[in-house]
Amino acid sequence: MISVSVREETNGSVNVFIGSEMLVTRGSSRGISLVDHTPSSGGAPVPTVSFADNGGAVELSGGVICGLQTTRDGELAKVANRMDTLAKQLIWEVNRLHSSGSSLDGFTEITGVQVVEDADAALAGAEAGLTFTPVNGSFNIIVSTSATNGTVTTSTTQINVPLTGSAADMTLNDLIASLSAVTGVSAAHEPSGLLKIETTGPNTEIRFSEDTSGILAALGINTFFTGDSAATMGVNQAIVDNRRHIAAGLTGADGDGDNAMRIADLASDTQRIGGLGGRSLLQYQQEIVTDVAVWANAARDTAASNGIVFDSLTAQRESLSGVSIDEEAVNLMQYQRAFQGAARFLSVVDELLDIMMRIV
Repeated sequence: MISVSVREETNGSVNVFIGSEMLVTRGSSRGISLVDHTPSSGGAPVPTVSFADNGGAVELSGGVICGLQTTRDGELAKVANRMDTLAKQLIWEVNRLHSSGSSLDGFTEITGVQVVEDADAALAGAEAGLTFTPVNGSFNIIVSTSATNGTVTTSTTQINVPLTGSAADMTLNDLIASLSAVTGVSAAHEPSGLLKIETTGPNTEIRFSEDTSGILAALGINTFFTGDSAATMGVNQAIVDNRRHIAAGLTGADGDGDNAMRIADLASDTQRIGGLGGRSLLQYQQEIVTDVAVWANAARDTAASNGIVFDSLTAQRESLSGVSIDEEAVNLMQYQRAFQGAARFLSVVDELLDIMMRIV
């Protein structure tokens, strides 16, 4: 499992080394355990074979565990990072379109899923702490109120989102003020760091449309996905609780699937994404599959060639120090025949001596 070296002392005790590090000495073992260490290539900490007494990483040079750990921190880590990149861009692109769409049911209240760390920081800046960065633009908030006689009154308000890199860039508090200024709408920064938007009157619903800034998707308002990687990717709880909040349309009318078509078009090769180096989602995914196949095939060929070398060296060693059952069986038969011949010779000599003695 792990390549070790063993040295015997004059008193008969045995010391065991992993590389230059002592593992067992005078009958006492330092022990081995798994401790999280950050790979040399960067990224999240991963379980690493370490000494139990001080948590120091073991420098492995051979063995099954070394092979597994090297593969995990090498090629597999690269594949995992690329899968995270693909998942992150898929989440962002779908949410960007979904947040501008309309579902069959409007919202009486909706809470984002992306935490804003500093409500007074520009929403496009690092201090805000958003995973996805919005840009300069605007979006519409649509307020619909149903009267007791069935009449529906609808008003549309455009919310400007200035993000030009100046001191006047919009903060979360600025956005809250703009939303709360809309009749029938109230917004607040929750203690959890999330933005909450709700209606203030009865029989009132809100919807969103034409978000050119991406601020709704960045804050997690009216989005489809949550998370920012393959491991954290999930479906927004608002949709899990009520599938009528899937924004398949652009108007909210029955049969409207225009927004669903826009989202489906993301699979087209013509939809090039900057975060994927100008490739489409499908192209990037196909490149990952192709590269993994090439890498796996090369690893298989390397393993096969190494196996041939190993078998050849093993055969050479066995030819010098090994035991051949067939050869030993032949030798045993030779010794047996020689013994039988010697025994027969002695028997004949004994008979001749006996005859001579009788003659005398």
